[in-house]
Amino acid sequence: MVLTASGQVLTSYHVVKAASTIKVTVAETGKTYQATVVGSDQTADVALLQLKGASSLTPVKIDNDKTSVGEKVTAVGNAGGTGTLTAAKGTIVSLKASITTAAEGPVASETLRQMIETTADVVSGDSGGPLYDADGEVIGIDTAASSGSEINGYATPIQRALGIVQQIRSGQESSTVQVGPAPFLGVELSDASSSEFGYPGADLEESSGATVESIVSGAAAAQAGLEAGDQITALGGHAATSAADVSALLAGYNPGDHIKIVWINQVGSQHAATVTLGASPVA
Repeated sequence: MVLTASGQVLTSYHVVKAASTIKVTVAETGKTYQATVVGSDQTADVALLQLKGASSLTPVKIDNDKTSVGEKVTAVGNAGGTGTLTAAKGTIVSLKASITTAAEGPVASETLRQMIETTADVVSGDSGGPLYDADGEVIGIDTAASSGSEINGYATPIQRALGIVQQIRSGQESSTVQVGPAPFLGVELSDASSSEFGYPGADLEESSGATVESIVSGAAAAQAGLEAGDQITALGGHAATSAADVSALLAGYNPGDHIKIVWINQVGSQHAATVTLGASPVA
């Protein structure tokens, strides 16, 4: 959703997470822009983007009235990733829904609370799009959908998202809000217990580290010598027993910081190196 004429755009964090580059096509004009992440809040699934070279864009209209159960709504988005906007109509059935999303590739599962639940048939690709009320004003960000024969859509309330946007604009980081680029190790991880990789004699019934699924060429991890199949067991002097541990430990650092990483390769040998964290191409 376009927030400013100069190209600030609001979307769901999981839409841009783990992307190396971002391109945004404005539906109204068909013009495509390169974009960077101004800031984000992963726990709220909100990201603020800036389009490069954008001007004279038309911002969405934000609803300032009280939202109520029973209201008619329309969820709009890039359903199925076709590049064409589609609309799904429905009604609000709850303003206090809690959901746990399914993990998808590098995007971890997360629990979102106080969500708007609707009967709108939201599908993959709609994420980050607007949830409109009957007046054509935005009341939420399409974020997730239930599975099964009867689909319900879930949206992050727009006023909550705009509160995060305001914090990002003010430059005030917190335990959940990241302003600017995040530290970048350059790995895609999974929990060791869920990976096919291991080393002789290892008991992987319980997670013993974070398994490296892939490496970004030229990034800190690659320069240290990590390879796909290795298991990261410690970061910055703290044990890492899962991919979530690595993410949490990295959150306390900034691009350019030095950090010690300990890992075990596929034949069971332990290695350690101190690396310089890069800047995330996304957030």
